[in-house]
Amino acid sequence: MKNSIIPRILIISVAALFGASIGKVADFDQRYSAAFGGIIAAIAVGIGALLNTKTKELENTTPPKKLLGLRIGVIGFCVAASGCIVAVYTSQSAGFILAATGIGTGFVGMGIHFVNMFRK
Repeated sequence: MKNSIIPRILIISVAALFGASIGKVADFDQRYSAAFGGIIAAIAVGIGALLNTKTKELENTTPPKKLLGLRIGVIGFCVAASGCIVAVYTSQSAGFILAATGIGTGFVGMGIHFVNMFRK
């Protein structure tokens, strides 16, 4: 089961939840916001599936040290996005701490990426 559908469904579901949270904060209809977030994520997952082999090839040929900053940045983004969802649905203070931690982690990942990419 190399190309499992479960991660793709999870990505679309989280994007729909994020869209619903934006709808809740901005006083939009949450169903439309969730549907729009899910549709955008489904399009992104479809494009990712089309480029899957090229991405794997690029990742296999790139030294792991050059990808370290990108991986840290992705983790920071995931933590920041989960912080936003936590802030909207459960606890604003805990969500703020998570979001700030994620943003800080993303900036650290960006810095590591720039240093590793442009160092000789």
